[in-house]
Amino acid sequence: MSRLRKLAAVDAGLEELLTAAEVLGDLTHDLLSGVRDLAESANDDPRQLEQLEEQLTSLGELKRKYGKTLEEVLEFGIDAGRRAGELETLLEKASGIEDQVNQLESEVAEAGTRLRSARRTAVKGIETEARAHLAALGLPSATLSFLIEEVEPGPSGADRVELMFASDDRLAAGTVHDVASGGELSRLVLALRLATRSKDVDSLVFDEIDAGVGGVTALEVGRKLADLARSCQVLCVTHLPQVAAHADTHYVIERTGATASVRKVEGEDRLTELSRMLAGLPESERGREAAAELLEGARSG
Repeated sequence: MSRLRKLAAVDAGLEELLTAAEVLGDLTHDLLSGVRDLAESANDDPRQLEQLEEQLTSLGELKRKYGKTLEEVLEFGIDAGRRAGELETLLEKASGIEDQVNQLESEVAEAGTRLRSARRTAVKGIETEARAHLAALGLPSATLSFLIEEVEPGPSGADRVELMFASDDRLAAGTVHDVASGGELSRLVLALRLATRSKDVDSLVFDEIDAGVGGVTALEVGRKLADLARSCQVLCVTHLPQVAAHADTHYVIERTGATASVRKVEGEDRLTELSRMLAGLPESERGREAAAELLEGARSG
């Protein structure tokens, strides 16, 4: 609508300039001719004198509006005619541009429809696979679905996509940012990444993705993180040895007072750290045996 209003305004301005140019040219020519004729034939004829005075007044009005001299008035008329021609050319171009815009808008709408259809097809498989991953990650009754609604076209298409989630199918699903806890959100991100295997992500960071899980589920979290790490770099903060054992590289963060330090653990040092995480007894022989078993299981996949 704003484009149409602008075109209408330009059209009105063009009309005004054309009219002004025509009127100024014709009127100035007629007035000058009339003044000369009347001046030559006026003599003592009161009627001709009155007509001459009216035309002189009109010439004065033209000079007041368009220039101090008749030359400036005529120059204004020529310039107005030139500008009117330019505006007429612009209007012709604008009409073509509007046709192009309408055509492009139609193409955008068609592309948006195709993208929406492709999204609705794609999310079916993603939903199914992500729910399977969530079940293995300790959320066996979780529900997950994508809500796709048509909106005005934008950089990401003509849809608004929202992820609806519930940690249990007995709960009402809601948007993820409203209903998912921190641990659930981390596991949900992991499940979705595994389901989509996006290649445009270089690194992923998970902060205590294992919150609230343990035992078999913790081992599964570790396996899936290791699986995801085959396609991108994965950084994970964890307190569980079942998860830490699956890391390619293991770092320990230690804090003394207000100072924190990070050190890499390998070989025997890693066994000691995993033993500490398992039983709180870094020097325990049984703890070290359990840690060695964890590492062996993680390496065998």
